Amino acid sequence: MSENVQNIWEKYPAALPMDTILAGEYIIKNVLGQGGFGITYLAEEYRTDAKVAVKEFFPETMAMRSTPSLEVRTYTDERLDNFRFGMNSFLEEAKVLAQFQGNPHIVGVQKYFEENGTAYFVMEYIDGIDFKTYIRQNGGKLPWEEVWKIMSPVMDALDAVHQKCMVHRDVTPDNIFISKDGAVKLLDFGSARYSLGDRSRSLDVVLKPGYAPKEQYTRRGKQGAYTDVYSVAACFYAALSGYLPPESLDRMEEDNLVLLSARGVRLDQTAEDAIIKALEVCAGDRYQTMAEFKQAILAQKPQQAPNNKVKKHFSICNVIAAIIHSYRNGWHMREYDIGVYSGNFENGDMHGYGTIIYSDGDAYSGSWRYGRKSGQGKYVYAGGDIYDGEWSIDKENGQGKYIYANGDWYEGEFKDNEFVNGQGRETYANGDWYEGEFQDGMRNGHGVETYSNGDMYEGKFQDGIKNGDGTYKWADGRTKKITYKDGKPMN
Repeated sequence: MSENVQNIWEKYPAALPMDTILAGEYIIKNVLGQGGFGITYLAEEYRTDAKVAVKEFFPETMAMRSTPSLEVRTYTDERLDNFRFGMNSFLEEAKVLAQFQGNPHIVGVQKYFEENGTAYFVMEYIDGIDFKTYIRQNGGKLPWEEVWKIMSPVMDALDAVHQKCMVHRDVTPDNIFISKDGAVKLLDFGSARYSLGDRSRSLDVVLKPGYAPKEQYTRRGKQGAYTDVYSVAACFYAALSGYLPPESLDRMEEDNLVLLSARGVRLDQTAEDAIIKALEVCAGDRYQTMAEFKQAILAQKPQQAPNNKVKKHFSICNVIAAIIHSYRNGWHMREYDIGVYSGNFENGDMHGYGTIIYSDGDAYSGSWRYGRKSGQGKYVYAGGDIYDGEWSIDKENGQGKYIYANGDWYEGEFKDNEFVNGQGRETYANGDWYEGEFQDGMRNGHGVETYSNGDMYEGKFQDGIKNGDGTYKWADGRTKKITYKDGKPMN
């Protein structure tokens, strides 16, 4: 086994071993990734050596793999009913997706089956990169023509899905794939699979803040094609501007969405109006079908000057407003090669409180000491990340909170822009969180990991994963002593 492949299996200790044969015809060759509900593998067909992707139903919060067998079983008998319900939903989705095998823009299912106490489905393997990576590799944002070239096929694919009365519910750039020959494919209908309604919270949808409309945040929120309309519009917004839209729930009382033109995006006014309408918080105010949304974008009008009208918001535009306000109140504003600063000076240096808008789109507002960030301040990165905390010598030093654009965040001690040894808390967008000891930016030592379904693990961690003795506590009050090795339960 090569070193790279060896590292993959160390990263995914619950995965099937290399060269495992499934359904008598698929040989596991690599792990492509693992989410909250499943593991995806690269496999080869036994007879043709053709590459395929195989997805395994594996809800990590309720199931584990027995050793040395390959069987998947639930942690407790009480969870067996929910596991089976989720597995049946997984297979039902596979049956629906199999209908799209001929669609050029949907990764269709070729086969589905049960084995090892769980379920699998086989999809075509696409050699390429996801849209999220493509955006990042091209400077964090793209021109309209390029975004439209990628998103238009996605809209057509979703329109076909909606015709089958199915909603994707997880349309994000990391679920849009671009093959090496330029083909665009929509994949991973994961969030459509596992909502158990009132049966249990243990298989609820994992939401991605910024892309999820408000109806996805409530258990009984009615969803439809308009749900995917919102997510597609969020993909447009993020790809064009480099910023995620604010979370839909945060926009309910005061809508803080900034228009694309106010962020410097150049596009036809009609296209911008269509995207903003598709991002309306209330589902009834959006386009009700994907075809309607696409038609609105294509209803091009003569090019107009950018509309710089901005809704109430908290963003870099607020910082610009603060600059103007401070300038009118007697502060000094000075332009540098790196950006524009407005605030206090002492002996020609930035000193005291001030704000700077960097030329690359980043912004910092807070305390300065003789030209360097020092004291309390907030730094907003153009990509959407935010650090709010203590600074010294122009670096993140001291207590602070780092919020990632995807909704994850860490709170604790920083040194020279990095997490440092000691106590800290890391919270994830799916509702899970860890509180305990950190070392070298990872969970190391004693800590508590709490899951969104109410379960909790307390014990030893090493290099970011469970390693050593600990106690697993279920939401219903039951507990069990468990020893982990490299993230894998040994008893």
